[in-house]
Amino acid sequence: MKKIFRIKKHEEFLQIKQEGVCLRSETLTLHYQKNSLTHSRVGIQVTKKCGNAVKRNRIKRQIRAILGKGFDFSKQIDLIITARPSFRTDSFTKEQEELLKLLKQLEIQSEEKH
Repeated sequence: MKKIFRIKKHEEFLQIKQEGVCLRSETLTLHYQKNSLTHSRVGIQVTKKCGNAVKRNRIKRQIRAILGKGFDFSKQIDLIITARPSFRTDSFTKEQEELLKLLKQLEIQSEEKH
């Protein structure tokens, strides 16, 4: 994922989580809001409750891989993806299906608001 598509600043994470809309599943939480840019930006959050640094980095790599395959970055959305402690790195296809399902819900909800 290129740098222009990433959210890095703590203040932006907080603002999106406070003002944005939330979608939840068993292993992931999505917070999103519309932005004024010409592309989407994504922030990935994995807390220490999910495991040690090796496991947290693996979760982030898996989420980025799923986004590379199934997310349209041309939309004007800021998105925060938070992995929950129940996220399993050994069942990639299950997690991929779940994230793609949430992204589909996000797409439907954002279209309804416009």
